[in-house]
Amino acid sequence: MPAASVPRPLAASWAAVCFSKAGPKISVGTECSGLESVMAAFDQMGLGDRAQLQFICEKYPAARKLILAHRCPKVVFHDITTRPVQKMPVCDIYAAGFPCQPWSAAGLREGTNDRQGRGKIFFHIHQYIRNKAPKCFLLENVKGLTMVTHRDTFAAYLKSLRDGLDNKYIVSWRVLNTADYGLPQNRPRLYIIGIQHAVLQGRQLPPFQWPRTVGCVPLASVLESGPVQRQQPRPNTVAEKNLRTLQHRLMGNGNVPSTPVALDIFASKPRTMIGKVPCLTRTRAGSGGYWITGVNGLLTTREMLRLQGLPECLIKIAKTAGVSERQLCQMIGNAMSVNVLVVILSRLLPALGLS
Repeated sequence: MPAASVPRPLAASWAAVCFSKAGPKISVGTECSGLESVMAAFDQMGLGDRAQLQFICEKYPAARKLILAHRCPKVVFHDITTRPVQKMPVCDIYAAGFPCQPWSAAGLREGTNDRQGRGKIFFHIHQYIRNKAPKCFLLENVKGLTMVTHRDTFAAYLKSLRDGLDNKYIVSWRVLNTADYGLPQNRPRLYIIGIQHAVLQGRQLPPFQWPRTVGCVPLASVLESGPVQRQQPRPNTVAEKNLRTLQHRLMGNGNVPSTPVALDIFASKPRTMIGKVPCLTRTRAGSGGYWITGVNGLLTTREMLRLQGLPECLIKIAKTAGVSERQLCQMIGNAMSVNVLVVILSRLLPALGLS
């Protein structure tokens, strides 16, 4: 059961979720593994010793280097489109945050016709689930996959996860926002959960229920204190012009907001967000994230890790592994939010009898 020791603000309760270290081993397999947010979530829950990483599959060399610098997967695959599914290990929990660009409103919305083939990655994920039948699967993507542009594709995906897997799984989905589960980042993401009927039959297990929202901690609480060297937009650039425009807009009536405001100065249509930051994407995080009033500079790498619930030790690990800070930031923007994974897993593990 989750520990209830030190009282915490409700919005920070994800960080207090803790399970017994004495339970059964939990075998995990990930594809499109990125920064291994799933394993970071298990660490956060006190399950680092029980969660065993059976395999990873990650195309981006820098991400593989970073994973292997602090994780010990039994098998490493480089490309989800060519890995031999027959030779892949079986696992309890299979997780994949498959590419979002084909479905994102910020992209070309090419869907399954994506010119780089990213729109067909789902079919390789489906292949693993069908052939290896993990106890459960957890898939993540952008909210755009559920919207009207891709509605037929999304319906087909859900049908394939139900009927196309011989009705082995109870499948449900939700769009959950990182900002509703403890951390001040507006990041709505689609999560799809599938649990094998066979796991539940004849056992007195609690049903899986999607977590309730709890709000988020103040943006100020994730900002670094003390003197911090912050990146600024280069002089005479569109970003610098956007910064001045947004600052002028905020000061329009001589009123300075009492809480930090995030300024999206790299956007084609610059905007502001009070009390939290807009979604950290690969592109935006790689360029420094958002300019924050009060601290008068762009987000630091440490702050972006905090906004995703990721461990700050990744900065040192990346440096040791020869991964540049910009590459790390890009991966932060691509990662799954650890706080959301923690609250999902805290409901999922008891439903699987793995708590």
